Amino acid sequence: MPSPPDDVTLPDGVVWSVGDVATALGLPTSTVRTWERRYGLSPSERTSGGHRRYNTQDVERIRRVRQLVEQGVSPSEAARSVLQAASEG
Repeated sequence: MPSPPDDVTLPDGVVWSVGDVATALGLPTSTVRTWERRYGLSPSERTSGGHRRYNTQDVERIRRVRQLVEQGVSPSEAARSVLQAASEG
């Protein structure tokens, strides 16, 4: 499946489900869940029923990881880099 364009602006204030994130970024939902479990790319919120809810910043972090992986960076290194940058700025 081709990836969506990276210049699409995500609206602020929107809360995304894992399926919404996967569709918007051209990733399988299993990849989004795996990146959360393995690399700490967690959503900012969960519902009382445990459903993932991603805000715009969460989605942007995952988008950046996807971009780095497409450039040949390993998922673990991409996630580490993106999370470090988020914590610094």
